[in-house]
Amino acid sequence: MSLPHVGWMVRVVLLATSVAAAPFAVRAAAAQDVSQEDYLALVQRYPVDPRGAVQALSDLDDRALIGVLPAVLRGAETWPSSRLETAALLHTEVVTGGWVLPQHAPTHLDIARRFVEAGRGRIVSDTFHRRWLLAVCWHYQSELEFGALVPWLDELRERYGTEPETDLALGIFYETLVWNGTVPSDLTWNGRSRVLSAVKDRTRQQAFQAAAAAYRRAGVPPGTHDAASVRLGRVLGESGQHGEARTVLTSASSGATERRWRYLAALFLGRTETLAGRPAAAEAAFDRAMTLMDGCQTPLVGLIALKQLEGRGLEAVAHAEALTEPGRGCEDPWWFYRFGQPPDRLPQLIAEMREAITP
Repeated sequence: MSLPHVGWMVRVVLLATSVAAAPFAVRAAAAQDVSQEDYLALVQRYPVDPRGAVQALSDLDDRALIGVLPAVLRGAETWPSSRLETAALLHTEVVTGGWVLPQHAPTHLDIARRFVEAGRGRIVSDTFHRRWLLAVCWHYQSELEFGALVPWLDELRERYGTEPETDLALGIFYETLVWNGTVPSDLTWNGRSRVLSAVKDRTRQQAFQAAAAAYRRAGVPPGTHDAASVRLGRVLGESGQHGEARTVLTSASSGATERRWRYLAALFLGRTETLAGRPAAAEAAFDRAMTLMDGCQTPLVGLIALKQLEGRGLEAVAHAEALTEPGRGCEDPWWFYRFGQPPDRLPQLIAEMREAITP
């Protein structure tokens, strides 16, 4: 039994949400020139009218932006750090908010990097730089664009390798790298990536070992980072280390700060106990998950598989019928688990970064 990856359904939901939030993302930008003055006006507008500035920037095509960039960068050599950060974040939010199609993301992120590196001694703040790299990593993880993600993860690891959020991002990458049994085809295995060097055998076992190591580093001391603890428990359970997984997940299912992480801990505990051959404990864990987030369907799916393994077909059928009960449903955290951070985290990070540069 494996917890369902509701791939196509989640993608439809996420796409619908993205389109609703960024209605201009699917519209091709009109070819046009942009003056240096118009571009600077967008940068100045962003802190006070972020949505309007982001929308206006998304309406400009790549050629226009690349054309005006040299003149803007010459002037940017004397900008204060706060303005460099504003310009970089503006281009970043165009990407993370889904305002441009994926093929335009590299252009905007390259321009953002040019501003980050334009200070010539008056570099952007270290806090901004770290959070900017983190935001880009979170974005590419959420899109499952592993080939694009790896260089950013390498940079994040190189510059901020001791930060818990860096280790969490690395752990999520390793955990999801072999989600479907094989590594993605868009990765470049040329020996240059330190991130990929940890999984050079390209096996599920090695990927889970790398994930567990990263989650342990992120969660020091134990119990201080909900996401790291719960994800560590899942990886341990899937790796056959059921005893340690049980300890970690039992603690998190009652002690995690956020309900979604308590729910996931209980859900993964049910899965672990099923794999360990402890049906009573598995059922209790799935029941707890349903109590924590009433209406979510994934614990029922776990119970159906459990009853089938036990040969209790009638009970499995009863749980299957419960899946279709009117009113059943919730925004199940499991649906978004593979895509990295919970859906609200990246917009929240961008908003916090924007607030920090607002006069």
